[in-house]
Amino acid sequence: MSGLCGWINVPAEDGEALATADSMRRALRDRDAEAPRPMIAVGCALAVEPGIRPVSLHQSDALLAAIEGRVRWRSSDLGALARESGDAAALAEAYRRHGTNCLQEISGPFAVAVVDTRHAGGLLAI
Repeated sequence: MSGLCGWINVPAEDGEALATADSMRRALRDRDAEAPRPMIAVGCALAVEPGIRPVSLHQSDALLAAIEGRVRWRSSDLGALARESGDAAALAEAYRRHGTNCLQEISGPFAVAVVDTRHAGGLLAI
């Protein structure tokens, strides 16, 4: 099994937030795969658990992005960024450029979450 988890608009101390997100992530585990540490920002957290499908997690500026699945990028520059820095980095860049229309840049089976703390918005798509 693989997946992504987290929350928005729930204030927590950094240590508590990391521990809670990590506990949520571990509940998805069905094998000993190495997972990236959860990422937190003001009032939110995201975590991913690797498994059957690839997962990726990225934080830059005010964006937290997570993606699970086998995505194909429509634009070559986002595809190159995904190969270099991971699909979640490409997702964050697509969201930065296109907002919620970023989903038009992706095809394939996937689930995504983007939290934009600067603009108090984001995206969840399954």
